[in-house]
Amino acid sequence: MTSKQPNVLKRFTPLVAAIDMLVNERLALLNPASWTDTNDVAFLSEYGRQRGATRLFAACFTQAPETYHHWQVFAGSNEGVCVEFDRGALLGALLDDDSYYWRDMEYVTIEKLRARRSLALEDLPFLKRWGYRDEQEFRLIHECRAESPPRIHHVPIKRAWITRIVLNPWLSEGLADGVKLALRSLPGCGKLKVARTTLIDNARWKAALGDVEDYAPILGPPPKAI
Repeated sequence: MTSKQPNVLKRFTPLVAAIDMLVNERLALLNPASWTDTNDVAFLSEYGRQRGATRLFAACFTQAPETYHHWQVFAGSNEGVCVEFDRGALLGALLDDDSYYWRDMEYVTIEKLRARRSLALEDLPFLKRWGYRDEQEFRLIHECRAESPPRIHHVPIKRAWITRIVLNPWLSEGLADGVKLALRSLPGCGKLKVARTTLIDNARWKAALGDVEDYAPILGPPPKAI
């Protein structure tokens, strides 16, 4: 497990969604029924049924330092970005509204889950299979009781709560410069911090080879392990 980053919530999302956040100062929470992980869908659906909610909306964040997994799974195309939020500001604005709740995800094995004699209803939206543990997910949920719920729920935010936008590692440097310019040209975004991640192309990492003065010789063929 990698260590959490204090007061930072990261949302991997398409660039167009990040632009919508900046221009309209809102965060979109989606209906989990459309998620590809049907395990998640089942638990959230049962929770909503037990609570009598007409619809649940959710947004998933991570608190972990970036990994290849995050970029590949959640922002796999070169149009994906990572939006970093001030955690305290975002959640603090929702404290007085009981229709919102949030928590770190708890990762458990099937064996441990089935060994439990009972489950607290409030735990259902925040349980996930052990294989997802490296995501270090943080989940924000809105419980809707409107008779005609919308397709998407928007949380009002302030532009200043977005502390940085990180561009996809597969975006070329030339295109990245244009995207940075475009984002900073949006209303109120002149000082927005925008950077392209160097996770898969880092000059300092590659330059470290130049610091190696000598390589110990391999005695025999390269090592193998079973």
